[in-house]
Amino acid sequence: YVNLGVDIPIGELADDSEVIQIAFDLKVGDYISSQMLQILTLDFAKQLVDELLRVIGGERLPDEPALSADEADTLAEIGNIFMGSAATALSELLAKQVKITTPRVSMSTLRQIREQFPEPCVVVTVEYLQGLAGDNLLIISRRDAAVIAALMMDEEADSPADLDEIRISAVSEAMNQMAGAACTALAEIFYRHIEISPPQTEYRALSED
Repeated sequence: YVNLGVDIPIGELADDSEVIQIAFDLKVGDYISSQMLQILTLDFAKQLVDELLRVIGGERLPDEPALSADEADTLAEIGNIFMGSAATALSELLAKQVKITTPRVSMSTLRQIREQFPEPCVVVTVEYLQGLAGDNLLIISRRDAAVIAALMMDEEADSPADLDEIRISAVSEAMNQMAGAACTALAEIFYRHIEISPPQTEYRALSED
């Protein structure tokens, strides 16, 4: 649980590192109507694009800009598959309808992303160990994480308790289920075995820590 506004490192990323930001609308029953961010390093994003183009027989031109319109569309489609599978896993875990839709892909920097989260938030880091090489970050707000934890623990979700160690553990398990489902979906579209590390969940105030 982190505060993204603070000048502290996230993984090996510096604040001026160029990253790909994919924003999704997140809806969980009547409890959450919000946004979840997926952050990819530029190298990892291009690897995903190249892998999908390899599968469908396309090719990325070497002289194209950092993120072409076609690459952005390809990343949006990968994001749709990735997060769609994750949403299904979360829906089964919470026994609530979950919708994650409308990916919006853009170039950004870590500093700009920090500014979007002035309050503490939950950051989940997934490392790809086999089949792909890179890290994937998921960012969700404190309240959204608290609602997910409350639903998992059969508690009142309209006014959820604040995040403590037990509730962060519950959120981490939810993210673990989502990441596993998303990994399986990527393996299916890339026709290869993909293995990930257990997701690392942090609750930090990046604007102050």
